[in-house]
Amino acid sequence: MKEFLITFFFGWLGVHRFMKKQYVLGVVYLLTLGVFGIGWVIDTIIALINLTKRTELQATIQPQGNANLCSGEGGGGGGYSLPNDLLKVSIQRL
Repeated sequence: MKEFLITFFFGWLGVHRFMKKQYVLGVVYLLTLGVFGIGWVIDTIIALINLTKRTELQATIQPQGNANLCSGEGGGGGGYSLPNDLLKVSIQRL
């Protein structure tokens, strides 16, 4: 959420590029006001897509077994898991 908001409000100044340590692009965005607005719009759309992907990933993580995860009671069936295909994608991105 923070990345999207910074890109939306300050992307035309290149702040999001400086935060990613992309200093050359940050200066280009700063001097051209977000590459004449086109780069800012594209980066805002990309940040929004990344935000929705992140919330979808959080929604797919579901508790398994007993709802009492902290106490260890009930046979120890608690915990969280990801579907195998999401886990593979997450590992490949690392």
